[in-house]
Amino acid sequence: MLPMAGRAQACAPVEQRASACFPGPRGCGTLACMTTATCHLQIRGLVQGVGYRWSLVQAARRLGVQGWVRNRHDGSVEAMASGPQAALDDLVEWARHGPAGARVEAVYVSPAEGVFDGFEQRPTA
Repeated sequence: MLPMAGRAQACAPVEQRASACFPGPRGCGTLACMTTATCHLQIRGLVQGVGYRWSLVQAARRLGVQGWVRNRHDGSVEAMASGPQAALDDLVEWARHGPAGARVEAVYVSPAEGVFDGFEQRPTA
């Protein structure tokens, strides 16, 4: 996992990842399956106690991204996000700055897998 630099592609699109597209309610041959990507984000810096999670939920919902966000005991914030690649790129770009009170030092992004319904804030882990 490397920190994001600039506006590089955040996550590999599903069709470029081996075994990333699993049979499900929509099946594997649908356009949604071929154009959706999922990524795991770790955000480090002053990102707890500043409304970061709430703001990330709002940004994700506005972009049509599914997944979750939570605080970590080490002081970081962790998120899983799934959606169109362009929306994920926009969310990662937002994550690099966060809300006004945040001081983001690094955003680590890696490809992931998962199916989510909506975007929610989860308990600290």
